[in-house]
Amino acid sequence: MTLIDGLHLYEVILLILGVLLFVLAAVLLVTQVLRHRDAKVLIPLFAIAAAMIGFPGTKSLSFGEMKAELKTLSARLEADPGDSLARAEAGNILARMEKQPVAREDTRLLMERVRLVLREPAVPPDPGTELAPRRPQRLWPGEMERLTGIVTADPQNRDARERLELLVRESGSSPDLSEKERALIKRATAALKPR
Repeated sequence: MTLIDGLHLYEVILLILGVLLFVLAAVLLVTQVLRHRDAKVLIPLFAIAAAMIGFPGTKSLSFGEMKAELKTLSARLEADPGDSLARAEAGNILARMEKQPVAREDTRLLMERVRLVLREPAVPPDPGTELAPRRPQRLWPGEMERLTGIVTADPQNRDARERLELLVRESGSSPDLSEKERALIKRATAALKPR
């Protein structure tokens, strides 16, 4: 769900309880009006409910804004990887987003894409200079197996293909892989080949 993406569990609970309190206050308001009693006593309930709904709501909106900004910066970085301002902004936004729980797969993929771009050197190195080799990402066998199944069943699933390609590319360069891990990478590579 987009609404709870980026919210901690306590914020989701606060949101749900706020909605329940608002519904309860509305029912009490109707009963007070029907009994011709003073409904002013219910104003604090509505204020508390609004605060309980508003706090997680604003955090969810700010997370959505960060995600939209990260998409824009990702496009800028793909067009010009040497854009130092975009790299700095993307790094700041990514650091803030990593503090929040991420529920949606497309958000995780976007964050992973930006992480990859930020790991690459900003300017291509001169042919005469040597860079220290980049440490490969650790192999996630469960994730790779799940994505291999998805890509095998639906080869048109672009998000799963991109994530699997990323995992294969990063894991395949690791020198200390077991035979089981090598076989898993081989199956994933076979699933990525066009049919």
